[in-house]
Amino acid sequence: MRLNRKVVVGHWSDPEVQDRIGAWMRAVRGWSDLQGARFARFGDNMRQVAVTEGDKVASEMRFGYSVNGYGVGDLVARINDVSPEAVTRLCAEYEER
Repeated sequence: MRLNRKVVVGHWSDPEVQDRIGAWMRAVRGWSDLQGARFARFGDNMRQVAVTEGDKVASEMRFGYSVNGYGVGDLVARINDVSPEAVTRLCAEYEER
């Protein structure tokens, strides 16, 4: 399948081996987090324009996820839909965790 592999050689109790495995595990966790992530870009003044979409498609192919662009007005409309009470509840939930 031509998948890249990581090989660490040494005894599990060796601090250097543990450091190398730890670095690999952090990279894997980061990659795993990206698999379900959603990204948005605000303020892009050339949305849905063929000239710039080629760069976007190339980026999507390289990084493995899409980044959709929206106008700042779209963001403002969403922010205005959120009540101050909802913000307070969410902040309280974050503080509990």
